[in-house]
Amino acid sequence: MEKSFKSHFYQVSGINLESQIRLPDLVKTKSGADVKISYGMITDRQLKNLFGNTETLKRRGYRIKVSEKAVFIDWEKLGKVLIQDGLEVVVEPETGVLEEDWQPFLTGPVISVLLHQRGCLVLHASAVLINNGAAVFLGAKGYGKSTLAAHLQVRGHRLISDDVVPIKFIDDCVLTVPGYPRIKLFEDSITAVGENPVNLPLIHRFVQKRSFQCAENFSTEPISLRGVYVLAESDEVFLKKLSPVEAFIEVTKNTYLNRYLEELNCLPEHFRQCQKLIQTLPVYKLNRPHNFEVMNKVCSTLEEHIHERAATSEVY
Repeated sequence: MEKSFKSHFYQVSGINLESQIRLPDLVKTKSGADVKISYGMITDRQLKNLFGNTETLKRRGYRIKVSEKAVFIDWEKLGKVLIQDGLEVVVEPETGVLEEDWQPFLTGPVISVLLHQRGCLVLHASAVLINNGAAVFLGAKGYGKSTLAAHLQVRGHRLISDDVVPIKFIDDCVLTVPGYPRIKLFEDSITAVGENPVNLPLIHRFVQKRSFQCAENFSTEPISLRGVYVLAESDEVFLKKLSPVEAFIEVTKNTYLNRYLEELNCLPEHFRQCQKLIQTLPVYKLNRPHNFEVMNKVCSTLEEHIHERAATSEVY
């Protein structure tokens, strides 16, 4: 007899999910689903039908197949996942893998694929609500996007999303939809914002990041984007507006799935979305020393800049 699993209902980045895997980081709902996440078997025949002779790409820690309609990922020691048409996710765990082991993979890479398949431009970024608009922070891994978002949240600015920031274009508006009310932080970053790391749960039993909860005043309503900030390292704290070419490079460089755009058959649409974003919004480089001692100055500089821009313009 096939095992029966309880369904859990969530909302994330404008998607209503029905999931057989608990995802405690997400906002709970009572029912209704655009996307279903379920346990199941992923067969070679399925993969052949979906991907044909498409090459399996080998990456550190996982293998991936990509097509216009589907993405298949096989993570070492975790299991396999098949994401189709922005509607369905099938999870086949390895023996002995715990339910909670899947949670950060589903709320990170899998959600980003779903959002891409549903037509969003998906930025690898963090976003915070400042002056009634979204300020988005881009940067390479380890550049402090999440740490900056946590410091701003502690200063009274509401978190919109951490790690995955979907962008939607509706008429002349550029919108994002909030993700989940938590930030993934290493323990030193948690200490730097005045919290005790031991009081916060681990994101994953084999990863030393913890879940910094930001549930207070969290809303799932769409929010207008007002400005994009690219984090960079410097001896001083200052902002510099990027040229259109510089801005385009930074946006395209900091999108999810950018290594697979050709296989996804979406390069022209992706470039069109990036171009529309930089034509609509200003993109700045936020230069600062990469250490906790200057975080108050970084936040103050950013707040003053946004306040001044908001007083004279609809965008930052």
